[in-house]
Amino acid sequence: MATTSPASVGDEFDRLSELPDSWDFNEHEHRHLLRLLPNRIVTLLDAGCGAGAFARAVAPRCDHVVGIDLSPGMIARARSHPGTPSNIEYSVSDLFAAPFAPASFDAIVSIAAVHHMDMKAAFLRFASLLRPGGTLLVVDLLSPGSLLDRLASLGAYALAPSVRFWNTGRIVQPRAVRAAWADHEKHDSFTTLRDVRALAATVLPGSRVQRRLFWRYCLIWRAETKIRDKRQEIRDQRSRQTSLSDL
Repeated sequence: MATTSPASVGDEFDRLSELPDSWDFNEHEHRHLLRLLPNRIVTLLDAGCGAGAFARAVAPRCDHVVGIDLSPGMIARARSHPGTPSNIEYSVSDLFAAPFAPASFDAIVSIAAVHHMDMKAAFLRFASLLRPGGTLLVVDLLSPGSLLDRLASLGAYALAPSVRFWNTGRIVQPRAVRAAWADHEKHDSFTTLRDVRALAATVLPGSRVQRRLFWRYCLIWRAETKIRDKRQEIRDQRSRQTSLSDL
């Protein structure tokens, strides 16, 4: 995974923000993420919101959506989108520097952003910002690390043109869009599904990491899992103390 400086990530996405709107496989994940979220949410954080596509999609079920991104260009695009709901607040902010109080959000979603950060630090930051009972969803890209990963990738390449055509009427993206993203991806690096699962099991106990079809994973974590585990530890400790006192 990359740990590129926030300034360089922001500059890179400022250039990408000048491209015309176009559907991609991150947007393909939106319906899946919406199914995983509660029907009503008080405050949701979209970390790495880009031009605001997911923030707009989830806004009808939220009282307040906070979308942050390192790119002023992307935030400008998000703010200027026609019909943007009034309950969305966009900010040019770094996840680690933003002045959010602990346990500020009932849900946190991050799409294709964590690979620009230190993954462990990002997961810990998300956990600290989530209220008890809250939901964390992370979608990001994968690097193939096993034979199964490679077979899944081949299947994705086979299906991608038809899925893109269904959503856009095109088999491939416009040439300018392809060239810009190809240049951007030269600086990207991704982790394997196995490594994501290993880290998540340590940092976010009780989390699940799904393999998604189009070169992505989806991490699902409910903050209450951590709370239940802590309560169980306390009960176990009290039980041991009671057993010792009976000796």
